[in-house]
Amino acid sequence: MDVDFSRAVVLSAGGAAHRAERKAAQMLRDEVKRRTGLTWQIVESPRDGTPTVVIAHPQRVPAGLRLPQQAEPPADSAEGYTLYLELPSLRSPRLWLVGNCGRAALFAAGHLLRWLHTERGRAWLPNRQPGRLISTSARFPIRGHQLGYRSTPNTYDAWNVAQYEQYIRDLLVFGANSIELIPALRPDEPRTAIMPLSPWEMNVRLSSLLDEYDLDVWAWLPNTDAPSGQPADIPKMVADRRRLFESIPRLDHVFVPGDDPGDMPPEELFPLLEKMAEELRRVHPRAGLWLSPQGFSRERMDTFYRFL
Repeated sequence: MDVDFSRAVVLSAGGAAHRAERKAAQMLRDEVKRRTGLTWQIVESPRDGTPTVVIAHPQRVPAGLRLPQQAEPPADSAEGYTLYLELPSLRSPRLWLVGNCGRAALFAAGHLLRWLHTERGRAWLPNRQPGRLISTSARFPIRGHQLGYRSTPNTYDAWNVAQYEQYIRDLLVFGANSIELIPALRPDEPRTAIMPLSPWEMNVRLSSLLDEYDLDVWAWLPNTDAPSGQPADIPKMVADRRRLFESIPRLDHVFVPGDDPGDMPPEELFPLLEKMAEELRRVHPRAGLWLSPQGFSRERMDTFYRFL
């Protein structure tokens, strides 16, 4: 049976909803309109006789509704979600998108967009029966993609914030929960000829945008400011990173590649990382710091393991 959602509304818990649940409602509205020309209005109370997409958390259910037992998301995954279809009448189907956390609601909304058939003036789910349509969770806890606003790629440095947001939506529709940025270390880092914003400003704005979607923000932070073959100015390197950490609204993880790029022996790298970790957790207390020995010579790799 085809289930028509052409004239649907999107119902959430309003002010009680997690910010990512509200973002899921906005994403559905925007993406359906882009595909069909229809506008799914976002509402905070049920509407009788109207097809409805309900965005909910087990503890944040819109007023006036009761969560069906079969709509509960998987209990064994923080990012699990369920899509559950009710048919109070053929004219007013109700589709529950229920996630265990804010971004799980986004993944549920993404799953709906992947299933939804659309054409100009119409949106429907084909060949569906009432009941649980899917209840699922991701196999891997880190599902990320690097988006480096710099001249090395052949497109990213020409994008504006709206284009990044669309690309990020396209990634999370398929379950991405992490984005790795490549931030500038200095606010005065110059733009390329096609950059709409400076590297510093763009990464600050992307971090804020990712937080709206409750996606983990990673920073790829090589030690390219360490002089090759000379002692590193560790206090200056720490100060530059402190300034960066303080500028970024959300930062969940920092990834430091050893010598790829960069040229910093482990005897200097580990003291730098120790001071970096202090500054990072002062600003972002729950952030993780990751190190890869990629690019190390055999001699440096042996030293690396002795430090460990």
